[in-house]
Amino acid sequence: MLRASPWAVLVCALAGCAVPPKGGFDEVTELVRRRFDLTVHWYQGGAEDTAAVATVARQLAQPLTLEAALQIALLNNRSLQASFEELGIAQADLIQAGLPKNPSLDGLIRFPGNVELGWVHDLLDLLLLPARKRLADREFAAVRLKVTQEVLDLIALVKVAFFELQGELLLSEVLASTAQAARLAHEFALRQFEAGTINELDLLMRQASYEDAKLDLFQREMAVREGRERLNRLLGVWGSATAWQIADRLPALPPAEMGLDAMESLAVATRLDLAAARIESERLADALDVEEAWRWVPLAEAGVSAEREPEGTWRVGPSLSLELPLFDQGQAKVAVLLSELRRSQRLEEALVVDIHAEVGDARNKLVASRQQAEHYLGTVIPLHEQIVLKSQEHYNFMLIGLYQLLEAKSGELDAYTHYVEALRDYWVGRAELERAIGGPLP
Repeated sequence: MLRASPWAVLVCALAGCAVPPKGGFDEVTELVRRRFDLTVHWYQGGAEDTAAVATVARQLAQPLTLEAALQIALLNNRSLQASFEELGIAQADLIQAGLPKNPSLDGLIRFPGNVELGWVHDLLDLLLLPARKRLADREFAAVRLKVTQEVLDLIALVKVAFFELQGELLLSEVLASTAQAARLAHEFALRQFEAGTINELDLLMRQASYEDAKLDLFQREMAVREGRERLNRLLGVWGSATAWQIADRLPALPPAEMGLDAMESLAVATRLDLAAARIESERLADALDVEEAWRWVPLAEAGVSAEREPEGTWRVGPSLSLELPLFDQGQAKVAVLLSELRRSQRLEEALVVDIHAEVGDARNKLVASRQQAEHYLGTVIPLHEQIVLKSQEHYNFMLIGLYQLLEAKSGELDAYTHYVEALRDYWVGRAELERAIGGPLP
């Protein structure tokens, strides 16, 4: 928490203190680094900007991993760069809050020769400088947390988009195999029809299955293109920079999950929007105390007054102007601050409730996706693999036909499809759970 005495502030003001170019950004960078070990950059010109641009280009030229995608987004997303400017605004507000008002210089000339000069300054403004600076400092702290939360939100969005694209790519491969099997069945049926061993209805049914499989593949390929564009938007790239290729497949399931109580406790302790809400309540409580303490103190302006008589004699002395609080004793300002404080406290309490609900809902979805993926991988897929194996043996001994073998293979591919969907949903849900918690899961 920044602190400054009125004299130090006055010296700073007379010296022409400048607004730091990246005030508060170091705190944002450190919070992000502790949670995700990623680098954040604020473009303001200079060699660091050139290095950040080179890093983005180098990462895009290589197969794109999740870590690389996250780093590119934090260095290249324009909306995030716009959010960083809120730090500059808040820093300027903090500097402004620590500056005293400029004094006033009055002059009056009366003919034939009277001259009056006066220099006055707002005394109450000087007395309130420490309190005003303290309130602005809390506001600045809340802005830093809000901006950091936007960084964490972007990380979660990139993770979701990356896992969704990985899933769509893998599903496209599976559906391509399904379409290939349907094509083989249709070609075999066409030869049978030409040989007269099946009727036209059987041929049309095989053709319809093939055409349906092609449509499913077209839709999945469209989903891949949409997923790439969604990720391009988050990465902040266009044109030739969008030619990147995904390096990894969907990762396997981790060994286990945290318990719900541990997740909720972690979220309440780490969510930055909740920390910002607490700071806002503290700021309003402090502002209310200041208003109640100073509401009866009149506005006072003190200075020096000088008057020159026609004969050339100067008379110099102090001047004082007081505002009499006869009608406005600050009661309306106190009432407004009291209502704002209660509203802020209720919103803070509501956010705690929302956090518990968000974490609980996200974890339930995560567990459900995990159970489905484990069931497909441990039971359903091995079962269909056995069916395909036995069907192949029966086909080799001419106990079943080609269509039955292809149907067994199609069932196996369907099981793979559902497994990939469940695995994709798990990792998407994990990213959403991390956003609800406010940091990475152990």
